[in-house]
Amino acid sequence: MRACNLLVVCINSPLYYALYDDDRLLESFSIDEKPSTALPLMYQRLLESSVCVQAIYYASGPGNLSALKLTHTFLHSWAIVESIPLYATHSFALLPEHYIYAFGKKHFIMRKNIAPSPTKSPEQNLALITANIECVLCENPPHSPPFTPPAVLPKSSFCLPCEPIYILPPV
Repeated sequence: MRACNLLVVCINSPLYYALYDDDRLLESFSIDEKPSTALPLMYQRLLESSVCVQAIYYASGPGNLSALKLTHTFLHSWAIVESIPLYATHSFALLPEHYIYAFGKKHFIMRKNIAPSPTKSPEQNLALITANIECVLCENPPHSPPFTPPAVLPKSSFCLPCEPIYILPPV
């Protein structure tokens, strides 16, 4: 068995995941299914491979509310059952300069590029991040390229609470 870190980005469809050995990218995958189908498929593929997940890093939002809830519940349960550390960051840390789909014609944008800081508490980081994320109406958002995992796992960015980042605009 090979011990690896797992990076998961499942804020909508498709699900992206990557394996890191000694924080260096080994390989990356995508599953073009809804999160309710993609998450168990990812888990099954990892169980069938010779990979032992030693830590899970994931994007906790913003994104599609259902996808965020499913991803958080699935990964948190997995982490508890197998005693695996779980770490979270915001979606823009892994998808910089992107419009992230919310619903309808609404998209999330980050007004100012803010990086979480390991010197601040997770709650302080979360407050700073959410204060700079805005949900905007966008008739024609620019095309966002598919997720490309970083060559080196940016562990210092993963210092947010392991909970979904729900940002709901007024209706």
